[in-house]
Amino acid sequence: MSVALLPRSTSNTSHSDSNSFCDNNEDLVNQMNHQEEDNQSLDTISVLSKSAKLKQQTVLQLFEKSASYDDGGERHVAITQSLVFMIIKDNLPLSCVEKEGLKQFVHVACPRYKLPSRFKVTDLIEQRYSTTKAILINHLQETRYLTMSSDIVTITNSTRSFLIITVHFLNVADESLNSCCLTAHYMTEGHTGEYIKDCFENITSDFSIDKSKIVNFSTDNGSNMVAAVNLFLGTKKRIPCVAHTINLIIDGVLKNNTNFSNLADQIKRIVTYFKHSVSASDELRSEQLAEGKKEGQILMLIQAHLNELLLQSIF
Repeated sequence: MSVALLPRSTSNTSHSDSNSFCDNNEDLVNQMNHQEEDNQSLDTISVLSKSAKLKQQTVLQLFEKSASYDDGGERHVAITQSLVFMIIKDNLPLSCVEKEGLKQFVHVACPRYKLPSRFKVTDLIEQRYSTTKAILINHLQETRYLTMSSDIVTITNSTRSFLIITVHFLNVADESLNSCCLTAHYMTEGHTGEYIKDCFENITSDFSIDKSKIVNFSTDNGSNMVAAVNLFLGTKKRIPCVAHTINLIIDGVLKNNTNFSNLADQIKRIVTYFKHSVSASDELRSEQLAEGKKEGQILMLIQAHLNELLLQSIF
C-alpha cells in the first residue's frame, strides 16, 4: 500500500514544486519590470530636474523680461512695429487700435502689452514713411536711369482728384526692376498743363530726382498731360500709354457702328434700372439664388468695360 502511494505522492510533490517555481519566476519577472520602470522614472525625474535647473532664471532676468514690455522696452517696440506694419500693409483704419476686439485679442495673447493710441500710431506711421522715403531716395540717387508714369484719378462719387506718379528703375544691387508709387498728390487747382508741370517739379524735387536721369515719361493722351510732360522734360520724352491708346482706337472704331452702340445703350439702361430700384434688385437676387447662382453685384457700366468685353471676344 505504501509502495503504491509513493509514486502518487512523488508526482504531487513534483507538480507542486513546479508550480512554485513558475510562480517564483513570474514574481521575479514582475520585480524586474517594476525595477526597470522605477529606473526609467528616476531617469526622467533626473532629466527634468536638470532641465529645470538649466531653464531657471535669475531674479534680474525676470525683471528685465518684465521691463521689456514697458513703453520703450525691447518686446514693446518689436510688437508695436509689427502692429504698425499690419495697419499699413492691410490698409486698416488708425482707429483699429481702439476697437474692443483687438484689445481683447492682445489682452489674451500678451497681457503685459499695452496698445498705443491712434495718435501714437499716426506718429509711428509718419516715422516709418520718413525712413522708407530716405531709403528710396538713396536708391534713386544710385541708379543711372529712371522712367516715370503718371495719371489723374478722380474718386468715384466725388469731385476730388489726385495726381499719381510712379517711378520705375533698376536696383543697382541685384539689377531687379522696381516700381514705386511716389505720391498721390491732391490737386487743388484746374487740371491745366502748367499746373500739372508744377506738380511734377515739386514732387521730383521732394524726392531729389535729377531730371537728367529721366529717360521717358508715360501718360495718357490727354492734352493737359501731353503739355505737362513737354513743359517738364521736352517734346521727345513722352511715351503714350498703350492701354489708353487701345481704348481710344476701339472708341473710334465703334463710334459709327450703330448695331453695337444700340446694344451698349440697352445694356446701360438695364444696369441703370437695377441700380435705381431696390425692389428690382431684390427680385434679381432672388432669381439668382433660386437658380443656384452666387449673388452678384450690379456694377457701373462704362465704355471701358464694353471695350474690354469686345477685346476678349476678339482675342
